[in-house]
Amino acid sequence: LLSLGDMTLKSNTTFSNSGQTIANGNLTLSVNGDVSNTGSLLAGSRLDLNSIRLENSEKGEISAGQTWLNVTDTLLNRGLIDGKYTRLQANTLTNSGTGRIYGDAVGVSAATFNNLEENGVAATLAGRERVDLGVQTLNNRTHRLIYSAGDMHIGGTLDANGTATGKAGVLNNHSATIEAAGYLALSAGQINNVNDHFTTERVVVSTEKVTEYQLSGSDKRWSAGEPGVYVDNDSSNSLKKLHTPEGARDKFTQYDYTRTVEETRVKESDPGKILSGAGMTIVADKLFNDKSQVVAGGLLDMQAGDVENVSVSGERHVTDSGTSTYYYRIRKKGKDKQGEKTSQYTPPTIIQTITLKPGELTSHGQVQGSHVTLSPLKPQGTDVQTGLTGNVDATVAATDRIPLRPVVSAGEPVILLPGQQFEVSTPQGSIHVAGPDTRLPDSSLFKT
Repeated sequence: LLSLGDMTLKSNTTFSNSGQTIANGNLTLSVNGDVSNTGSLLAGSRLDLNSIRLENSEKGEISAGQTWLNVTDTLLNRGLIDGKYTRLQANTLTNSGTGRIYGDAVGVSAATFNNLEENGVAATLAGRERVDLGVQTLNNRTHRLIYSAGDMHIGGTLDANGTATGKAGVLNNHSATIEAAGYLALSAGQINNVNDHFTTERVVVSTEKVTEYQLSGSDKRWSAGEPGVYVDNDSSNSLKKLHTPEGARDKFTQYDYTRTVEETRVKESDPGKILSGAGMTIVADKLFNDKSQVVAGGLLDMQAGDVENVSVSGERHVTDSGTSTYYYRIRKKGKDKQGEKTSQYTPPTIIQTITLKPGELTSHGQVQGSHVTLSPLKPQGTDVQTGLTGNVDATVAATDRIPLRPVVSAGEPVILLPGQQFEVSTPQGSIHVAGPDTRLPDSSLFKT
């Protein structure tokens, strides 16, 4: 369906578009049922779509200068929705997998907004200049991205100007990203910024050879190489003697061992990220930041009644393994002898508690952003040449048979049944328009 001017389509049941429905001016589609789009719904100026449910498939595109989608129940998007101004209203909005919701300015009004993973592909909502989300429940999960190249506001509703206001109920950001290159304002009862994929392991951080000395009767150990610490043979009897700042004796213990230090380190981490290039304001009853990141390039203004920033406890294990040799004098008539006794040296492992800090709440921080580049909106419309200029205004109703094609004057409204064609006649020629066949096949060849 093509129109060089405006186009208005109405249906009392369902509407399925698998081809191109394009108006150079305004496109208005009103359906008292479900809309399924696997093709293109495009308007050069404004596109208004009103339905009970809307499914935009992976190959579907809905795009206009202004894109207004008003869905009373569920809007499921796996394709592209774009506009200079994109305004989506639904009870439940699910942007899944290959779904992309773009706009210079994007506004979403929904009881529940799900931005979800599907088959390992990341759904994205992105505004070239601004994003406003007025939602009660926001679920942004597993590498999904909600992004604004300018400012972003998240609240409970959208006002008459399309600005987010009020307070959302729950904002769940699980191993996903909410990011504004400019200023970010979040207002919600509960904000959960969660790391869903976090594991640790104990790794060796150092090994070293150690030699230490201890005078008999002393608790002090001296490391080899310390000033004043050395072992020599007594010139008078060739017995080993330990010299330390404590004194010199021929009864001492020498420890030779390998010290191994192991620490808990992060093996896998997939933090939730709430980021802003400029300032950030968070208004919440509770902020739960579970091993994740809240980082503002400017001032982080935290107005939360309860902030829980989860850290992780780890351990440092220090293990020594080697030998200890006790040197002593054996007194004999005529000449004393050197005595020594060597034993295994494996003292208990020393275990210390350390704290890992995978999560952060940072003001004036270094923001490692998503580096998103959004292409400008492609102008929509048709370049089909025709001798007629004017508008199309048609009503699509359910039927079991396709009537004959009527002929009407330009601008005259008609009732266009599923699969029916009509012709608009003018002195310069005529335009033929076919209504979409919305009837389900009843042959056993098809599954309905």
